[in-house]
Amino acid sequence: MQALGVTPEEIDYIVISHLHLDHVGGLKRQRERSFALSKESLDLSGVTAFVPESMTHATARVEVVEEPRQIAPGVVSMGPIARQLFFFGWTPEQSLAINVEGKGVVVLSGCGHSTIQHILARADMLFDVPMYGVVGGLHYPVTGSRRQRILGTDKWPWAPISCGDVEASVAHLASRALKLVALSPHDSCDWSRDAFRLAFGEAYQDVHVGGEIIVTESS
Repeated sequence: MQALGVTPEEIDYIVISHLHLDHVGGLKRQRERSFALSKESLDLSGVTAFVPESMTHATARVEVVEEPRQIAPGVVSMGPIARQLFFFGWTPEQSLAINVEGKGVVVLSGCGHSTIQHILARADMLFDVPMYGVVGGLHYPVTGSRRQRILGTDKWPWAPISCGDVEASVAHLASRALKLVALSPHDSCDWSRDAFRLAFGEAYQDVHVGGEIIVTESS
């Protein structure tokens, strides 16, 4: 945040996608069912945190999202979609939907443990405007030595997340003729990102720290 010139005072809302240690500030925070922006405690008075299950914070106002709800003008939490993962157990995860005037709905996903198919099905239930794009994590660590091939799957360990899972998601997204697909490297390997890049061409963007993805009525 310092490198990008962002201060905690500029934050109005925090959205926690799900209660995994790499999304709440480490194992200690996960065990406490809390979250942190850094190792040092920051005063988040005046900030509202929207979380998918029971959590607390020393200074922020915490609201548990139990069903779809608007959290800011044009911004909706689509509510938790839970999935039973082999290692991590029952995992409620929420995604955001932003209605961009003149464009349509852009879905923001944290890890995508609930699968992009279920996330977009929820969006279809909530909105009667076109789907414009998908941005964020979709959890496809299918190559290399990444442990989450096994730990992050709902299958048994000998049936980890596979290239076929990626190809099915690519086909599902391609059927919607999206104008923007941006995949995070947080939990997806280079093979998966290359598969998305090849499939979506000019509609594809990489997600990286400090990069801006801008969707406006005129873009």
